[in-house]
Amino acid sequence: MSAKAIFVAQATTTPVEQTGRAAIDVETYVDENGYVQNAGFVLKKIPALEKGSMDGPKAIVLHRTDSKTLASPLQSFEKGIGTHFIVDKDGTVYQTAGLLKKTHHVGKIKSRCYESGTCSADEAKQIRSWGWAPAKVHDHEKAKAYPERYPMNEDSAGIEVVADHDSAKWEEPTAEQSKSIRDVVSVLNGGVRDSGWRHL
Repeated sequence: MSAKAIFVAQATTTPVEQTGRAAIDVETYVDENGYVQNAGFVLKKIPALEKGSMDGPKAIVLHRTDSKTLASPLQSFEKGIGTHFIVDKDGTVYQTAGLLKKTHHVGKIKSRCYESGTCSADEAKQIRSWGWAPAKVHDHEKAKAYPERYPMNEDSAGIEVVADHDSAKWEEPTAEQSKSIRDVVSVLNGGVRDSGWRHL
């Protein structure tokens, strides 16, 4: 070996105090496939979740996993039911589906105007006449444009938060989860007009 060659790890490096290291600020953006870049999220693509093109997202729906760990919901996601993001107890955010695709994370929706008391008298009477009929109410509501109705899979991004539930209440998010939820919502609010729907 020539005298000019130095084995890796044998070279002298500049002491840290003599370096001009600086933090760089990079823009967070959504790429052409709907994946968030430069936000510190972990990309964990689950192709089974993506169910066709989405009109939006126009809203954000926050869910809880009803589990103690990340493993169980990720198994469910592999079966095609889940959200675009999942936030683990330590605050790690996993993006599992692109924001250009809808996922199956919202079930049948209730009537927004009926729940808020803003339906016309005729519409309220019609909905009351159906009694307990979730499918009928859902079909009635999906004919409306958002935000006249609650968000649906077709126009909302879903965020799942790892949290357990007992008979009385949901587990509170950890401090790390709370920060990460705010971070995801902040990124999504760049292109989302309404946010924060809770679907329990």
